Amino acid sequence: MRNLDIGRESGDKAEEGRACGNLGNAYQSLGDFKQAIDYHHQHLSIAKELGDMVGEGCANCHLGIAYISLGDFKQAIDCHKQHLAIAKQLGDRFGERCGNCNLGVVYSSMGDFKQALECFNQDLSIAKELEQKSGEAGALGNLGNVYQSLGDFELAIDYHNQNLSIARELGQRDREGRALGNIGNAYNSLGDFKQAIDYHEQDLSIARELGLKDGEGRAICNLGNAYQGLGNYKRAEDYQKQHLSIAKELRQRHAEGDAYCNLGIIYQSVGDFKQAIEYHKKHLSISKELGKRDGEGAAYCNLGINYQKMGDFKQAIEYHKKHLSISKELGKRDSEGDAYCNLGNAYESLGDFRRAIDYHKQHLGIARELGRRHREGSAYCNIGNSYQFLGEFESAKDNHKQYLRIAKELEQRDDEGAAYGNIGNAYWSLEDFEKATDCQNQSISIAQELGNRDGEGRAYGNLGIVY
Repeated sequence: MRNLDIGRESGDKAEEGRACGNLGNAYQSLGDFKQAIDYHHQHLSIAKELGDMVGEGCANCHLGIAYISLGDFKQAIDCHKQHLAIAKQLGDRFGERCGNCNLGVVYSSMGDFKQALECFNQDLSIAKELEQKSGEAGALGNLGNVYQSLGDFELAIDYHNQNLSIARELGQRDREGRALGNIGNAYNSLGDFKQAIDYHEQDLSIARELGLKDGEGRAICNLGNAYQGLGNYKRAEDYQKQHLSIAKELRQRHAEGDAYCNLGIIYQSVGDFKQAIEYHKKHLSISKELGKRDGEGAAYCNLGINYQKMGDFKQAIEYHKKHLSISKELGKRDSEGDAYCNLGNAYESLGDFRRAIDYHKQHLGIARELGRRHREGSAYCNIGNSYQFLGEFESAKDNHKQYLRIAKELEQRDDEGAAYGNIGNAYWSLEDFEKATDCQNQSISIAQELGNRDGEGRAYGNLGIVY
């Protein structure tokens, strides 16, 4: 702030612009994104006034980052495209690399993974051309995150391991910790929670060694998620409460909101929906305070899920429609698909199966558009269930067979077993008892292979109905 005063008092516009940019970065670090945006806009205005294209590009870059933090992805894309255009005009390959990287982050946040991959691959190519090993590592890490979002966890792990290798080669302990955390997240998605915990504990150890409280909070949060996956909800809650404590200590309101969100999900998992709703409402309040529209949408989504679990389907639908509206506003196609899915489930619970099918088909269309094969399979499953309730058993069977095909393609044995069970039910309704029996036996076999006692019990129950 002192530099800004000096710049204004002396009439040194360049110094004033730099000071505004530095203050914007400081407020960004504090999580005050609106204040950050205000200062970066002042920097941008001064840079344009002075014809300072380097400063203009820099201001656009930082504005884009702040808009990402707020979840205003359309504004973020506009800023980063302007930064990229200026970098190209100036022949600034480093700036061009940064522009592609930041655009990739925005597209990834929006669920546009094809566009994100294109940007991150451009980033990687330029980093290699400039022999910037650190930039190369960052691009590899971002590619890993995209492939994780696409459900290709093995490829994600490969990219994160390449990132990890370069971080260790360069002695970048902070980057090493983040890479370990990302590998842990991939193993968490694969259901290998013990392996995930091992990686997250390594990340935590590095964060503590370096005295990085925000890194410590990130690792503790991820450990909580892994223990939740193991079904150890007490330990998961302990970790998320530690994450919440660190977020409050650092005055990171966005991280505090994330902790409340995670605590809500834990309480939802143990069936304490009232407590879950209380936490999700705290997440919603913080998201509104910060102007984080994506966080607000996520909170509405979780609130809708919990009200649905409590049987208040009308309230659930109201929240899911708010989530849908924000997702459309932000251009987040993956979140839009989730909202359609949740609305379909809510209307199915109300017995409005035609409307449920319509929403699930919209979810299916988005899943196909984004190449989200697992979600495509889930949409087919939900459509099949609604047709089963309507008594349209051929349509139910056909959709569940699509669900089975995708489960086999993705080698998701649990989903494969569920699909066989659903197809068996459809065959039973069609009075083809031989095929119904065969499908239920397949479902039992897979459940036994996976040690899935609940799935095994359901399949035996379905088999009993056949006989």
